[in-house]
Amino acid sequence: MEKANVEGLRPNPTIVQFKRFLQELRPRPNSGYFYRDVFYLVAIGFIQNTIVPALSVLGITIDLMTPWIVITAIRQNALPATALAFIAALILEMRSTVPAGMYLVIYWITVNLIIQVRLALSWRHRIPWFVTYLLAAVWVHLFEVFVVFMSRGMESMTLVFTIQQIVKIVTAVAFGMFICQEWLRFDAEEPVPQ
Repeated sequence: MEKANVEGLRPNPTIVQFKRFLQELRPRPNSGYFYRDVFYLVAIGFIQNTIVPALSVLGITIDLMTPWIVITAIRQNALPATALAFIAALILEMRSTVPAGMYLVIYWITVNLIIQVRLALSWRHRIPWFVTYLLAAVWVHLFEVFVVFMSRGMESMTLVFTIQQIVKIVTAVAFGMFICQEWLRFDAEEPVPQ
């Protein structure tokens, strides 16, 4: 009787394998496979460029791509991180009306700066993540504001436009802090490749 009870408590191997499979397919930066990272990047670009604008109020958009690229720059080696940033920039350039190459420049600089300083920071604490997300979001959105200012002049700098940019920065930082939770646990591995 006792032996049967113990065997009944063992998890079904098929269910355990299915749970591992689902956990492996969970969308996240640096999945371990380049083709998956590209697929998730395209999915994030699709959500950012089509679904979010359709649901937004007052034309407020949300930046999902920048936090994704920040984690990619922290977690990946230099070549795959730069390639994924290039793909992300092309996804944003495809939908954008800004001058050609703007997102390529922004993301290339962002990824290279993060790659240069990532070994000097401890990524098990919230502060480096928060500051990195904040600086990357401010960099991207100030670049966008500069382009809008140069193309449209001072009349485009309204209170509504300023609020939209602040909301984009805040949501980018919040989304980034949400998706980096697995590396903030006490027992988490150091996310930087050695």
